[in-house]
Amino acid sequence: MSVHHGTPITIGEKIKWSKHIYSEFKTRLLSDRRLITILNDLREAIAESRRYLELSGISRICAVCDKEEGGSCCGKGIEKRYSPTVLLINLLLGAHLPEKSNNKNSCLFLTPRGCSLIARDTICINYICKKIEQSVPPETLYKLREKEGTELEKLFLLNEYINTLLMDFI
Repeated sequence: MSVHHGTPITIGEKIKWSKHIYSEFKTRLLSDRRLITILNDLREAIAESRRYLELSGISRICAVCDKEEGGSCCGKGIEKRYSPTVLLINLLLGAHLPEKSNNKNSCLFLTPRGCSLIARDTICINYICKKIEQSVPPETLYKLREKEGTELEKLFLLNEYINTLLMDFI
């Protein structure tokens, strides 16, 4: 695995690294009570954000755009933004990390049923297109941003904590 300063640099290397770390340290990681607490907090924050996307109708707007209008904000190359630790978090949450893309013009993690990831990068959480900005009331977007902020905070805390644990493991 070619690395720069010990960190995988391509998405393939990042996936390989996260799967290796998951395989090697899964039991140790999942026996850490603080990690489990933060992981559960993140899982609930993600569920709350996604529930609100459904309730607000934003998920429907995105689905129509992707399926009927040929649009997708999940463009090729977005996967490069993902850190190895966030990919590891996805494995801990039960996500599947694909080895190859379903569509060469889309993000590696985009499947016919949506994103294969549970925990997503900041850009994937925060991106709101003009169509949504213009069709969703500002108070709805504000409430969504609050929920997403909680999700990002929990993801950050878990990311930092796992990196600290891994320094002790490796």
